[in-house]
Amino acid sequence: MFWILGLNKRNLNYIKKRNPRKNIRLANNKYKTKKFLEERGIPVPQTYDLIADRPTLFDYDFSHLPTRFVIKPNHGSKGNWILLVTKLDKEESIEAQKNEKKKEWTLLSRGEKWKQWIDRLLYSQVKWFGQYLRIKKEAVSDRDLKKILVGTIDGQHTLWGKPDQILIEEILTPGEQFAKFCEFWLADIRVITFNLVSIAAELRMPTLKSGGKANLAQWGIGFWVNICTGKITTVKYEDTIYTDEFPEELKHFQNTTIPYWDDILLYSSNIQYFANIWFLWIDRVITQDGPKLLEINARAGLEIQNIAQQPLEKVMKKIADLKINTPGKWIEITKTLFSKKKNSITPTSKTIYLSQQWQLTYTDSKENQEIEDVIITTDTNNKLNYMSPLLANKLKESTTVSLKFPNGLTIKEPRLRKSDNLHGEHISLWRNTLQKFYIKPIHKAKVQTDIFAKSAIIDEELDLLQILDQKLHNISKGISLSKFLKPTNYLDEFDKYITKRGKYNPQFIYDFPDSKQIIGRETALKRLWDEHHEWTLLHSPFATLFYAKIQEVENKVWLIKSFKAQDFDKTQYYNEKLYWKINKELLALSQKKIQEWEQPSNTQLWKRIGTHESIIRLKEYLKKNDISGVKIQQDPSLISRISVSVWSKPKIKLLTRATFRETEFKAILAHEVDTHLTRFVNGQKTWWHILRTWTAGYLATEEGLAIQAADTVYQKTIPAFDSIGKYKNYLLVSQSGSMSFRELADYLQDLPYYWWQRSRATTFQTLTKLKRGVMDTSKAAWSYYKNKIYLDWFTMIGEKYDNNTEIMIGKISLENLALFKKNED
Repeated sequence: MFWILGLNKRNLNYIKKRNPRKNIRLANNKYKTKKFLEERGIPVPQTYDLIADRPTLFDYDFSHLPTRFVIKPNHGSKGNWILLVTKLDKEESIEAQKNEKKKEWTLLSRGEKWKQWIDRLLYSQVKWFGQYLRIKKEAVSDRDLKKILVGTIDGQHTLWGKPDQILIEEILTPGEQFAKFCEFWLADIRVITFNLVSIAAELRMPTLKSGGKANLAQWGIGFWVNICTGKITTVKYEDTIYTDEFPEELKHFQNTTIPYWDDILLYSSNIQYFANIWFLWIDRVITQDGPKLLEINARAGLEIQNIAQQPLEKVMKKIADLKINTPGKWIEITKTLFSKKKNSITPTSKTIYLSQQWQLTYTDSKENQEIEDVIITTDTNNKLNYMSPLLANKLKESTTVSLKFPNGLTIKEPRLRKSDNLHGEHISLWRNTLQKFYIKPIHKAKVQTDIFAKSAIIDEELDLLQILDQKLHNISKGISLSKFLKPTNYLDEFDKYITKRGKYNPQFIYDFPDSKQIIGRETALKRLWDEHHEWTLLHSPFATLFYAKIQEVENKVWLIKSFKAQDFDKTQYYNEKLYWKINKELLALSQKKIQEWEQPSNTQLWKRIGTHESIIRLKEYLKKNDISGVKIQQDPSLISRISVSVWSKPKIKLLTRATFRETEFKAILAHEVDTHLTRFVNGQKTWWHILRTWTAGYLATEEGLAIQAADTVYQKTIPAFDSIGKYKNYLLVSQSGSMSFRELADYLQDLPYYWWQRSRATTFQTLTKLKRGVMDTSKAAWSYYKNKIYLDWFTMIGEKYDNNTEIMIGKISLENLALFKKNED
């Protein structure tokens, strides 16, 4: 078959050219690989000990180890000489020793038996000399085990015969969804990556015949996994490959989706990135807390081509010269390369909603072109296109007419007739005009108005308010501070920070919008503001929300410009306009609270729950609260353990392998679901963009409500509880302008507060979030004030909050409540 990658071509064209020898040596050393990747946030099995020489081995005491553990050669290969060990208790050890003595007795000569018999008379009982352990089904003494392990120290199990070390680590327990593959011991998932893109994957399952080893050459079972979907589609069983129909005993595995698939793809690319080995295989096991790494190998095997019936080199040629900077792109390219599905849905450029804002362009007899904002509705029962009398009057002398939707869709020369049933700037299209388009049954412009106070909206201005809502939404939706202030070289700088043991100031790169994009936003905002200057166009009190938001969006654009120019005087100025100034009294309060704070005990917080159980509880919580359509996914790259994204479609992300205390998890649900998600969903029901996204100044109210909801949960268990997070954030933001990245890390270590005592990986994540927007973090520069807003709400707004006030109708600030019906006198 063409494009099949053979061993010689693999060695010469890929391993020799792309895998540096120094990095191959790292991959060959299991202990160093684990330590190196664990520092960089990759989940690995826990290491109990590394035995480096004979004296250490002979003096080694197995008693301090857990009941079960794994012993393996540090430089071993192909799964050889991996021992699964179970410790026996004292009574079991004595019984094992007696059985061993019986076996020895049968092998003794008559004279030796007489000598043993006399010894027993003298000592009257069998003495217990040491620990016994079970390997497979056989009990051996610790002394005999050490004799077996001498061969490993001497290098009998390495490829080159040099002295080796003995690695002792935890036994991995398969997660609930993965356990079905592990009947005869641990299955593993092997992914081959090339140039940061996963190109092939297989699940290797041990059998009774393979002796518990997931090795296809020793009669293990190999499942090919579709790299795009994570589904099992092909199996190699007893030297036969099955695709259409699996053997009867394996049918329940066909089309099974591997759990944590996106995490596996992302971890695979991250591992390759850190290890700098550009042709690599990665083996892992899926535990209850997500995927854990078994080993990496710089000489990726090629038998997977036979199972998948898919040659590797053809794919590798396509991506050999790709230069990919962001982790998300790695997964995107992987899925694009291997997806066989074609999009059968009409492209979005051909999509018309049942009701949405368009632009009407017309030219009069003097060739003057005019543009009007109109609301287009669709009615497939009509036989003609209609327009309101107001528009009919404007089009009396027009020579050409066209309708343009913001995504570029244009209808030229529509035939429009006057209808007295339509009002304002409305046009209704009929079925023949619509037959070439895909119609979505969503009323984008037909919004609910019954939630507002009677005085909030003047009826005659409703259409114009909707147009203003759509225009402002189109301008503001591309202005995401969290997007622009996220370093594109995060992994590279993270790797340097870990390598230099935290003694490093990262040099970040950001993907700021270009000047043309910024000028475009500024021009659009100025035009919108000029149209509504001094309320000359709209007089509804509801319009004040839009005017305030125009100013806030403008401040965000200027903040982005300031970060792009690294002008930190201006970043401080626009931070203060958006998120308020740092208050000396609040700063002193934060320092005092952190000095006095005591961590709640585990008994107060209840038992620990893992990622899998937390997802189950989250789904039950959403169902109980009648919230549907929310996607739940795990993300190994999250800075926080859980986050809610509500920009377009609601999504809840959990950090892979995150754990929570029960009380803590309930508080998080109150914070994220009861506040952030509920306010978004309620705003979405109104179809007003400004209520679904945000009104100016909403953030203080939003985060204040969320913290208050969480604290209320804690206080049911711990009455005096006061969340330390808001004080911590305030303190750190206040210090960020006078300290470099490295100085901030040292500052954390001097705080009398438990939360800083974490890995360098977590410290890096925390400080990157704090210093975002700053390119050279060796500078003491003001970055991003957002995290201080939590404490501001409690002191400046929180006292005004009334628990009976209806504030959950959308993403609004407390000051806007007077505009809404339920708060009308």
